[in-house]
Amino acid sequence: MYSNIGYEILGCIVSEVSGVSLEEYINNNILKPIGMKNSNMLLRQIDSGLLTSPHILDKDIKFKINPYFPYTRRHSASGTLLSNVDDMCRFAVTILNKGVIDGKRILEESSLKKMLTPENDNPAGLSWHVAEVDSATTLIFHAGGDPGFRTELILIPEKAMGVIIMTNSWEHQIEPLAYKALNIMLGDYEKDWFTFYHGSTWKIIRENEGDGAIEKIKAWVNNNGFEHFHPAILNQHSNLLIDLERINNAIELRKLNVNYYPQKYQLYDLLAEAYIKNGQNDLAIKNYKKSLELMPDNENAKKMLTKLKSK
Repeated sequence: MYSNIGYEILGCIVSEVSGVSLEEYINNNILKPIGMKNSNMLLRQIDSGLLTSPHILDKDIKFKINPYFPYTRRHSASGTLLSNVDDMCRFAVTILNKGVIDGKRILEESSLKKMLTPENDNPAGLSWHVAEVDSATTLIFHAGGDPGFRTELILIPEKAMGVIIMTNSWEHQIEPLAYKALNIMLGDYEKDWFTFYHGSTWKIIRENEGDGAIEKIKAWVNNNGFEHFHPAILNQHSNLLIDLERINNAIELRKLNVNYYPQKYQLYDLLAEAYIKNGQNDLAIKNYKKSLELMPDNENAKKMLTKLKSK
């Protein structure tokens, strides 16, 4: 199965067998031959003037530059490649062209085939994740990030096309944007309502406070059609707000979700969890009880009620 630690162990093996550091081996055998001139695994070998600044959200839901650059050399094999979109395009072309770029073979086709073959019924080969869309279309992809950065690489070998997205923010989900771009290239574009509502409601939350945000979200959803909304949208926003220690704002979003979807017992559990974080155990008990009314076999609610009532 996919494992960051597994690749770090492999990196040590590569270094032992080759007699050079992992970064030097990758630079000489992959990056230089492909023509990735501004890419490197070692931070000190990158022109600092070319580095973008990592951004994270603060407690005021405003972006700020992360005070540290997320780089740890011990994790080189699993994620310290410093690159740009031009270089990553050359990497993508090499993969799509079965290991060849500029008429030079970088990787044997048999090796690439092995990398793209899922193992043990797990949808991942060697580093690459693999998903069959239909009998004629396969997606190969990999995503990653650190506090301040997020990247997405998705390729369709049969169509010789792909999408690369690199951003200097950790909090924003970029996968929907990548798939939307692919759909446009495939001529199969439909409006992605989840992404539309996810982005627009998050913008409302960032620009407003408390009830002001809630009322504006209600108006936005009403104007654009509730049938296109989804409960996961407000769940994801509230999870991020909890991480930012804005519990009251998260509670308001989860209350709105309960109002929108009163028959989904899971939403009452989530609201109860937020109340517990806010020290409002009485309201947590009330919501767990409502959850059990909707789903009598909800073991989580039973366990939490027992725990709360014992205090």
